[in-house]
Amino acid sequence: MAKSKSKKIHVFKRFKKKKKKEKVETEMETQLQQPLKTVEDLHQEVDEVAQAMHQNLVKIRDREGKLETLMDKGERLEEGANQFAVMTSKARRKMWLREHRRNMILIGVVIFFLLIILVTVIIIILWKTGVIFVE
Repeated sequence: MAKSKSKKIHVFKRFKKKKKKEKVETEMETQLQQPLKTVEDLHQEVDEVAQAMHQNLVKIRDREGKLETLMDKGERLEEGANQFAVMTSKARRKMWLREHRRNMILIGVVIFFLLIILVTVIIIILWKTGVIFVE
């Protein structure tokens, strides 16, 4: 069985090679059968190529215009993103202060009262030791 399969594969490979050779030969025959082109035909082909080039140039200009508008839009989006980042950081700070304002005021009041108590204790200690005289 293995021999028959390998024979089939070789047959197909040979068939493919023959097909390729036949295609090349038929293409060469059709090229030889075509008559030589006249000057008018050549002018017509040149005109067609020129029109195609003109259309391509128009498309290129359109693309350039579209690219410029895309670049402008991209720059505006980048500026907007930068402004958004600045505004969000400001809003974040503002919200943080709103949330912690009460705690900060409470800590300030406690520190103020502790300082008053500390100063009065120091004054009392200095008066009892005799460093401060009250008349």
